[in-house]
Amino acid sequence: MELATGSQGTFLRCRRCGHVLCDARENYKHYALRRVRAMEELSGRPLPSNEYYLGDLHEYACPGCATLLQVDAYCQAVGGDEDWWDLRVTGGAD
Repeated sequence: MELATGSQGTFLRCRRCGHVLCDARENYKHYALRRVRAMEELSGRPLPSNEYYLGDLHEYACPGCATLLQVDAYCQAVGGDEDWWDLRVTGGAD
């Protein structure tokens, strides 16, 4: 991802293919492709205690070229925003 400016303002785009995801002040994860994967899918089994994992992995990719942009671990039991901000541009994004 990169911060770019143009006649329409400042925006976030993919460095690999140039796909514009959103305005720089928005959360790019709302515009990226998202795949939710259960931890069991990756490990192939439950925890040693035979319980299931509480969280999932959220993978975010560029809609233009499918380059992986971010992977977040999310646990609904803990709460919070699923698409939490890991990159926030403030000020000067006009």
